[in-house]
Amino acid sequence: MNKILSRIGLLLTTLGLSHFVFTPMLKKIRAPENIHIRFYENNKNQDFLALPANSKLQITYLPYVVQKSQIEGEKELIKLASTFPTEGSWLFTPEDQNWYHNSSDHEEVIEDDRVRFSTNLLSGVFHGQGRSLIHYHTHPIEVANHTIDDFQKRIFGKVNDDVNEKTVGSIVAAIYLCFPSRSDLEFAVGLETKLTDPFSFEGRIASPMGITKIEVYDLSTQTIEDYSELNYNLAKIIVKYGLEATMNDGKPVLEVNPPKVFDYINEQMTGRLKLTIYSPD
Repeated sequence: MNKILSRIGLLLTTLGLSHFVFTPMLKKIRAPENIHIRFYENNKNQDFLALPANSKLQITYLPYVVQKSQIEGEKELIKLASTFPTEGSWLFTPEDQNWYHNSSDHEEVIEDDRVRFSTNLLSGVFHGQGRSLIHYHTHPIEVANHTIDDFQKRIFGKVNDDVNEKTVGSIVAAIYLCFPSRSDLEFAVGLETKLTDPFSFEGRIASPMGITKIEVYDLSTQTIEDYSELNYNLAKIIVKYGLEATMNDGKPVLEVNPPKVFDYINEQMTGRLKLTIYSPD
């Protein structure tokens, strides 16, 4: 909890107050020949370059696989979400501690007959082997940067340069990154629907605040619709349950409590969906 709040404090020194400086797009990763592994997608060969163990997770246009612990990988995803402007996508297999990076121009589409990645990890050697799969993707800080004005307008009905209102808009934008979008939930539900035993699947989001675990118990379309309505009103929910104005030595203090927002969402979705935010360190 303290680490999550400290990350919000760090973001507030940047959000709405200065322009972001992003790292340049990484060059494609090159690896020596004969150390790649091969998977298959719709009868097409697709190579995953096997990088040395514990190589840094990166967002590139080249699919790769890295062996790394789940905790260390999650820490690196939080850093990527805090610094890199585009989303990244990975599938993690807990049994062998491998991170499979889907190229940054990935598609995550539920089709009539299959789940399709641009590199499909749900076929080939994974099929029928009883693996657990955890799908991670990042919600980058740039999204918050572009939505501050929108949230300020939703909350206060207007956009201006009032420091207090801008701060509230910045906090809401930062907390918003912790939550799955409608398409995120549709993807998770779609995978759960398509996968059959012995597969086990989880979805998680890496944001500058931490890691959000998505647990879906009811795969119906009504679950998606009800959550989407909550997500649409999330800005007001964050203000009502996640922010509290208090006084300290005669000065106004804004207390931030993201877990209360999660508690409210989970209460509304009891038995169907549960979201949990945590810090891996």
